[in-house]
Amino acid sequence: MATKHSVLDALATAGFDSKQLKQSAARKVVWSRDASHFQIQPGSTLRAKNVTEVSKILAAATATQTPVTFRSGGSSLSGQTLGRGLVVDTRSGFQKILEIEEGSIKAEPGVTLSRLNGHLLKHEQKVGPDPASLVASTLGGAVSNNSSGMTCGVEFNSYATITSAEIVFADGQVFNTDQPNGEAVLRSIKPELVSVLEQKRDQIRTNKASVKKIRELFSLKNTMGYSLNAFLDYDSPLDILTHLLVGSEGTLAFLGEVGLRTLPLKALKATSLLIFDSLDEANDSLLAIIDHKPAAIELMDRTSLAALDGQGLLAAEIQARLSPNAAAVLVEFEADSEAELEKSSSTFLAAFRGAIVFGGVTEPALRNQLWSMRKNLYAIVAKARPQGTTALLEDVAVPPKHLTEACKQLRAL
Repeated sequence: MATKHSVLDALATAGFDSKQLKQSAARKVVWSRDASHFQIQPGSTLRAKNVTEVSKILAAATATQTPVTFRSGGSSLSGQTLGRGLVVDTRSGFQKILEIEEGSIKAEPGVTLSRLNGHLLKHEQKVGPDPASLVASTLGGAVSNNSSGMTCGVEFNSYATITSAEIVFADGQVFNTDQPNGEAVLRSIKPELVSVLEQKRDQIRTNKASVKKIRELFSLKNTMGYSLNAFLDYDSPLDILTHLLVGSEGTLAFLGEVGLRTLPLKALKATSLLIFDSLDEANDSLLAIIDHKPAAIELMDRTSLAALDGQGLLAAEIQARLSPNAAAVLVEFEADSEAELEKSSSTFLAAFRGAIVFGGVTEPALRNQLWSMRKNLYAIVAKARPQGTTALLEDVAVPPKHLTEACKQLRAL
C-alpha cells in the first residue's frame, strides 16, 4: 500500500540523492500559495532540473499513484500550481532559450515571457501570449493555461502559435513532436493514444451539433476545458495532440520545451483613452470600436476608476471627466509606418471625438502611464477591497454583442 512518501522512496531508488529529496516545512508553506486566494498544503515537494528527472518523477508517481502538480511562476489567479500530492518546481531548472530563428523561438518552460520578448527584441519579434503578468508568467504556464492577454485575442495565443513540444507522458515516456517521422514514432510508442485521438476526431466531425458548438465556443477567448477545436483544426493525431496540450493545465503531459511561432513587433503605437457616461454606453460602443481594428481594447468600470483614483493614479484630465457612473476604455493601434498609424488613429478619433480624453498618444512616458492603470488594476482593486473580504478574479468570455447584457447580469449577481 502506497504511503505519503512512497513516491520519494521510489525516487531514491531511481537515483535522486537525499539532499534533493529532503523535505522543507518552510517550502511546503510557500508552495501552498500562489497568486490565487487558495491555500493547499502539498504532501511533498521537489525541484526538477531537467526532462530526465521529470520522466523519473512521473514514472515513480504513476507507480505509487501519487498526484503530481507542476509549479513554475506561481502567477496563477486560479490555483493551478497547488496540489495535495507532490508539487514539483520546474522554473529554477528549466531556464534555457534553446533556439531563435526567423519567425520562431524554442525554450524551456521556466523562461518568463518577458525574457523571451527581451531576446526577440533585436529580431523585431515577440511571442503571441501577452498576459499582464508576463514579467512572472513562464512559457510552460502560459502554454498550459493558454494564456492570452491584452493584444493577443484568439489569433495569436499559445494555441494559435505553438509549433512543437517536448513532452513527458504520465508513465515517464518522453516524446518530441518536432522529431523526424514524429507521427510514426507516436504511433509506435502510443498506439492506443493515437487510436483514441483518431476516434474522437471522427466522432466529433460527424456530429454537426458538436462542430457548431465547438466553433462557437472557440471563436471567443475560451479556455474552459480541453482545446477540443484541435479535433476540427487538424487531421494528424500528432498535430491534434500538440494543440490539445495547450490549455490542458498539465493533465495530459509535462512540457519540457516549447516551440512558438513569433510575431512581428510593430514599430509604432498610439494609445487613446475614452470616457463614457456609463458602463452600458461603453459596452454599446464596443462593436463600433472593433470595426476600426485596433490592436487592443481594455475596459475599466467606475469601481476600477475609483480604486485607481484612491491610489492617485488618475490624471487630472481623467478626473475632470468622471461622472458617477463613468467607464473608461483604452484603445491602442499599432503600425509599421507613421502614415499607417496616422490613418487608423485619426479615423478612430474622428468617430469617437466626444469621448476622447487622451487621443493618439505616441509619447512613451504617457503611453506607459495610461497602460500602467490597466496592467496594475487587479492588485489595486484587490488592495481597495473591504477588510475581511477576498478578491475573486475569473475571466468571462461572451460574444461582443452580448457584453452589455452580460455586465448587467454580473452586476445583478
